[in-house]
Amino acid sequence: MRVLHNVTITVFAKPGENEQEVVQAIKEFAPFDIEKEKVSLAVEESEVSQGILKILTLRLVKESHTNAWVKWLQEHVSKEQKARVRSEGDRVHEDEGQWNGFLRFDKDSWVKERKLLLTNSGDCFHVRLCLAVFPKKQEGAIALFQRIFER
Repeated sequence: MRVLHNVTITVFAKPGENEQEVVQAIKEFAPFDIEKEKVSLAVEESEVSQGILKILTLRLVKESHTNAWVKWLQEHVSKEQKARVRSEGDRVHEDEGQWNGFLRFDKDSWVKERKLLLTNSGDCFHVRLCLAVFPKKQEGAIALFQRIFER
């Protein structure tokens, strides 16, 4: 059963950071080999005063990929963090008729230790979950999002 239409993971590789570490870290945000599964990793560049900022975006669309990612997420997020996500009602928003859940995971914790740690800071892996909910109503979207974090 489809839980998510897609998952979009975005992170910045700032000037002065080890770009290859950040690229490897976002690749490991998927529970499978993204090259083998032919999942694209988009890289955009933006010039900032300190140099070139790279915006890395990993997008999972296939149902098998999104379901595998949900299972992976459930295994990597602690019980305390799951409870925190369920208690915070502001993580689900409607955008152009779609209901999305949003998560932020600390960038340094994942890049250096491969540990998922929820954060509210901007230096993070930003995750957008496009929720497969019907009818497209807020109550159903929030219930589905919370159900993901019950296991």
